[in-house]
Amino acid sequence: MRRAGHQTAASGRVAGGDGAARPRHPGPLSRRGHRFRPARVFRRGRIAVTTQSSPDRRAQLTRAAFNVFADRGYRNTSVADIVAAAGLGHGSFYNYFANKREILDAAIDLGLQERAPELSPPDQLADTMEEFLDAMTGPMRALHSLSVTDNKLVSLIVFDAGAVDEQLTHRLFDIYQSFATSVQRQIDHGIEAGYLRPGMDSQVLGELAVTMSLTLLLPAQGGPPPPGGPEHVITQIRELVRAGLGRVPAEKTL
Repeated sequence: MRRAGHQTAASGRVAGGDGAARPRHPGPLSRRGHRFRPARVFRRGRIAVTTQSSPDRRAQLTRAAFNVFADRGYRNTSVADIVAAAGLGHGSFYNYFANKREILDAAIDLGLQERAPELSPPDQLADTMEEFLDAMTGPMRALHSLSVTDNKLVSLIVFDAGAVDEQLTHRLFDIYQSFATSVQRQIDHGIEAGYLRPGMDSQVLGELAVTMSLTLLLPAQGGPPPPGGPEHVITQIRELVRAGLGRVPAEKTL
């Protein structure tokens, strides 16, 4: 026996307990009752679109950071300044660098990559005293020239970056030590070749040679010009090295 009130008429009406047919209340339509329109799929036409590759954008940001850091100083530069100088959107920065400190490392790498060859003693070892003096004073001359014509690298690495944090200070010491080690190799070879005096501490002398070169950077940072000009200073360094490190010929005996 069917329960009253639950008899469904074929016409879509529900029979009540008194037998009268009442309209059925529509329930929620199922998914099958809807006409779903498929989402439109947009396919890119075969149009040539020129985009900048990731390495290019990273290099663009690094170059901009190098210039802005050198002009304004690290602490006075913001990420917004860097992306504005690069001509990119603010969000582009964080696709390549975590923060301003990270891009500073990249900027220093860029400067060293471009300038290190001319600022370092040559890899070829000197076989004579004159070649040795050229190997030592050539980078000094290049460093002074760079500080006059393009002081950005010198200002960023030598005077600004070292004050950022301890980690970067240690890194700058490593850079300094790498130059000193190059001079040390030349001194060791000169001792073996016989034109430099034996028994000298080549490590200490290498560090002293790099320290002497820093005096040529002070004028570009507002310091007084070297007495007699940079070439006079370089000449005096050559004579000091010749007299202090050169091997004294043995006196001939009668």
